[in-house]
Amino acid sequence: MVSVAIFLIVYILNKKELYTQHQTLKIIDKIFVGIFTFCSWIPLLCILSANWAMNHFQRSSINQILFTLTQPVEGINQLQLDSYIVGPLMQSLFFIFILIFIFYGINRLTKLKKGLLFLNLSGLKNC
Repeated sequence: MVSVAIFLIVYILNKKELYTQHQTLKIIDKIFVGIFTFCSWIPLLCILSANWAMNHFQRSSINQILFTLTQPVEGINQLQLDSYIVGPLMQSLFFIFILIFIFYGINRLTKLKKGLLFLNLSGLKNC
């Protein structure tokens, strides 16, 4: 209990440092957002691709599906390629853009609330 109280006191006293450090971490934050977005997109694409393959190649064994998917692009039907691009690829990109938009909105709201809180604490409430 005492350690939690000490942590909270230190956290409250060091809040001003978070505002100054925020400016220096912008590039690192962008790199982490890019890595997070990519690492979120790949599993989503795999899930949607697996679902597409199961629906597209009904009643086929896994060997037949893998053989069809590993053939050169010239040897497969253009409709299969179009179906994949319109299906799982576009769906995964759409979901990732929604995820980015949600995280961007949450990030903006928290920055706005932190800014208002900082102004209220500094006495500039009526500005």
